[in-house]
Amino acid sequence: MWERKTKKAKWNGKVLHIQSTTLDGGKRLYVAEMPYRDDPHIKVMGAKSRSITIEAVFVGINSLVDANALIAELESKPEGKLEHPYLGELSLVFDSSSQKFTTKKGLVTLSLKFLRQGAPVVLARLDEKTPPELVKRVLDEIDKDLEKKITQASPEQIDSMKFDFTTVLNALRNIANRATLSSFKLARLHREIEDAFTAIEMISNAPSAYSAHFSAIINSLKGDSNSESSINKLVSTINPIAEFPHCNIHITFAVVLLSNEMATLSHVEIVDAQTLSTQSLSKMQSNINIIQMQLSARVNDVTKSATFESLALVDAVEALHANVNKQANKLTQYQQTLKTVEVVSARPLLCIAQSEECGFKALTRLNSIKHPLFVVGELQVGNV
Repeated sequence: MWERKTKKAKWNGKVLHIQSTTLDGGKRLYVAEMPYRDDPHIKVMGAKSRSITIEAVFVGINSLVDANALIAELESKPEGKLEHPYLGELSLVFDSSSQKFTTKKGLVTLSLKFLRQGAPVVLARLDEKTPPELVKRVLDEIDKDLEKKITQASPEQIDSMKFDFTTVLNALRNIANRATLSSFKLARLHREIEDAFTAIEMISNAPSAYSAHFSAIINSLKGDSNSESSINKLVSTINPIAEFPHCNIHITFAVVLLSNEMATLSHVEIVDAQTLSTQSLSKMQSNINIIQMQLSARVNDVTKSATFESLALVDAVEALHANVNKQANKLTQYQQTLKTVEVVSARPLLCIAQSEECGFKALTRLNSIKHPLFVVGELQVGNV
């Protein structure tokens, strides 16, 4: 008789007799009840976990034993699939249970609460991403943050932001005039700079347009032999008292992309003498230190002005900073394998290489040599 009042369901293949189902959902709310204010401040923090509560019945002399066995099974293996007569197959996670039984009739009612299983979250390892990939993530987040800030900014604040962006573009125009690129690339570079000037005037209506043009300018400057002077020029345009950090972040990500050191170090796991083929170790460390200092400042900027909505931007900038530190550590680890030699009086570098039994080119890569015939002071020597 009691079976007519129930429907059959299955939990991981085990048959259950259920007599009711309750579905719960809604929104997660943050309610701030401020002192001396009648109206609370309510913030919607996303959707609640959708839950399903079913009432299963067990009848017979072993009903209590069967109910307890099911609870033990759910607690040991909470994840599974429920085959519901009306809702179909559901991926659920067991949350809690409530038991009610009548000893006279041998009837046990078991209330089981499950949570709907969401899509699996795959966390990408940020330490395995390259600097260009991390820069793109920063750009995506800064575009979102800039759109929000523009809508809240006053006309004076927008004018100040436009002035900072214009200062950077004037520096880029100066860099473009001295760039050693092909005529086709130079023409495209100047056209992109002019388009960026136009985008600044329209920044109130289309904030992301400037970022797109700025990215195109930096990509066009890649491969320029004057990248080091370009970086110094861009760093000089950073405004330490800027009201909004967006322009300074654009400059810093440009410095990362234009850096020859970052391009070299991000493609090797371990630094050796062959890695230092174009410039000295001390020069590479000096240039990397500049990038580290600028990124540290940008982390401070976005952290000071962080809100709940801008946490993704903070994470993106910190991830880029951590990656740059990782590249710098490669140089530090290599430097620890070197030995230091003190040259008291001026000697030719070739003689020093012979006496230390190392390569002439290796000494040139490891040290900043002003004149190869008159070398004096401390030298770093490695085995090559």
